[in-house]
Amino acid sequence: RMEGLRFYKMMGTGAGAGFSTTPDLSTYTLLCVWDDMAAARKALDTAEPFARYRARADRSATLLMAATQTRGQWSGAEPFAVDAGTRPQGPIVALTRATLRWSKLAAFWSLVPAISDMAEADAHQHFMMGMGEVPYKHQMTFSIWDDEAAMRDFSLNSPTHGTAVRRAWEEGWFAESLFARFNLLGVEGAWPGLERFASGAEPVTDDMRSRQAA
Repeated sequence: RMEGLRFYKMMGTGAGAGFSTTPDLSTYTLLCVWDDMAAARKALDTAEPFARYRARADRSATLLMAATQTRGQWSGAEPFAVDAGTRPQGPIVALTRATLRWSKLAAFWSLVPAISDMAEADAHQHFMMGMGEVPYKHQMTFSIWDDEAAMRDFSLNSPTHGTAVRRAWEEGWFAESLFARFNLLGVEGAWPGLERFASGAEPVTDDMRSRQAA
């Protein structure tokens, strides 16, 4: 019921780095799509739910983004609008979301650990988190890359993710899918892996990493 809010999803996350077959029951994400930055800023600064989330959290971070490319649907909707004047410029956020067919769950999840490990080791990738509305079936990857070229090279040409992408399309793994790219406008707060993007973030200790990395 917030003014200017067009689309939102509350999601859980996977444990460890990137995706994981084990959920992280301590970490949750809220994706919101707003009419404009003014509407987003007003809600983040004044709306009671956001204040309540921050008050109850041990740690939180807010990422502000502008869509540069989008293809597909999410819950039957096309949530992200791309301004014709917005051009990709690093760092680039990649959002990949899918509803898996029940018959393809085993095939998908058998490939996840290797993809996650390779993405984590990629020098051009700086943050990755697996999210989802429903564990195992509704899945989303959220990652930050140096630029669009680095993200695209991993997506299409890596021996793990590239192979998975080709199998997914050839074998019809997805009942619904969406791919979107964003310019990262800013990060408020602090979170392990986001230190280089945050403004005024407090240092993240090794202990925080071990407990909260995702």
